[in-house]
Amino acid sequence: MPISWAENLLQAGRLLVMLDGFDEVAEAQRPAVSQWITVQMQTYPQAVFLLTSRPTAYDTDYPAEKVQTPLAVQPFDDDQRRRFVEQWYLCQERFHRGNRLTPDVKEAAKQRADNLLSQIENRKELESMAENPLMLNMIAMFHRSYPNEQLPQRQAELYRGICKLQLGDRPMAKRVDLPLPAEASQAVLQTVALAMVQAEQQVIPVDDLLDLIQQGLAEQDETVAPCPFLQTIERVSELLVKKDDGYEFAHRSFQEYLAATAIKDQGQEALLLQHFEEEYWKGTILLYVAQVNPANLLKAVYRRSHTAASLAYDCLRVTRRRLDDDLVADIKIRRFGQLEEYLQQGQWKGADLETWSLMLQTYGKEWGQLLYPSELLNFPCPDLLQIDGLWVKYSQGKWGFSVQKRIYVECGGKPDGQYPGDKIWKEFGDRVGWRAEGKWIYDYDSLNLDLTLSPEGELEFPWEFPYRPCRVF
Repeated sequence: MPISWAENLLQAGRLLVMLDGFDEVAEAQRPAVSQWITVQMQTYPQAVFLLTSRPTAYDTDYPAEKVQTPLAVQPFDDDQRRRFVEQWYLCQERFHRGNRLTPDVKEAAKQRADNLLSQIENRKELESMAENPLMLNMIAMFHRSYPNEQLPQRQAELYRGICKLQLGDRPMAKRVDLPLPAEASQAVLQTVALAMVQAEQQVIPVDDLLDLIQQGLAEQDETVAPCPFLQTIERVSELLVKKDDGYEFAHRSFQEYLAATAIKDQGQEALLLQHFEEEYWKGTILLYVAQVNPANLLKAVYRRSHTAASLAYDCLRVTRRRLDDDLVADIKIRRFGQLEEYLQQGQWKGADLETWSLMLQTYGKEWGQLLYPSELLNFPCPDLLQIDGLWVKYSQGKWGFSVQKRIYVECGGKPDGQYPGDKIWKEFGDRVGWRAEGKWIYDYDSLNLDLTLSPEGELEFPWEFPYRPCRVF
């Protein structure tokens, strides 16, 4: 390339710059990296920068100037899921039949796609996983590879099946001999994954990786050399992929699953006790909980802090084990502890943000995602009553969903989820203080946030409003 080629294009605004995976940066380094990103955007204001991240990492660990246009990746809807599966199977059938696209190839693809979609649509757990493109691709891989087996219903079961496929059946189908049996190969990768999670490491240098592979091989009493093992795993299984001067797992969730399985197999639950409140460990903890009875772990940690109680609630969502009713009930109550603390202290904005966070958590969503009208209409009553009860109590009956519902009905609205029409919606907005001088309010700076001055129903403030009215009453 000519000297200053990239510099000139950046200055001219002719480059799209993608900075992928801010959440994969080590937590301690995120503030410095965020400052560096901001400097680049200021240095090249004509260029387009696209930054990707899991919402939590961006919201909590990006102290520099935020990007101008935040976007959230939405889950597949039914039509997108169907189109994805149909095209996926068509590509697979065509590839495995000499690139032919004849009527029989199309019919075979359609039959298999319809069978997969039918299974997904008839099982709630699968349908939830299939909202995620990565999960849907894995489900389709499993379905095609094991057409006579029941599809996994949980994420951990799906990862277990994919590892079996990639380390066992796939090499056999390709007539490639792995240096070790599938179980032993996975055990070595588990050693690598756990060490990387402990180091909060997404990419590992080659020399460090080979050392860990050697450690894993020694634990299996194997004499295979690390280099041939790595080369074959990379070429055949695709679970480890080359990244710049190092390696990473094909997806962070594979690393978390393998680390979780290592902890289970080695009886190292003490590691999870030590790191339970750390964000980086969340995925590993949830995939561990999905494989064991987590009762002792949860009993030991859920009272530690609001963060621990929140993660303990997430653990309840993924476990299939029967737990003590009193333990479950106490965890469910304690997850509202942060909200109650904000309300007790009169930190109304913090309480409002926490309310939205709790509502997202009820559906297993992260900050930055949305709740859809159907989810709001079917929001679990116990959670809704708990949130509303706290707001009504600490606002002396002035704020809360039940207060907003009363005002909404008085304005002529019906709590059926349908848009009430501009007249009723505007009247409601005027009554609760979401409009001023005939215009809608977009942010907190224009609200009173004063218990003595604010109108009834001003809080909670709907985060999607006014673009998508967020009514839960």
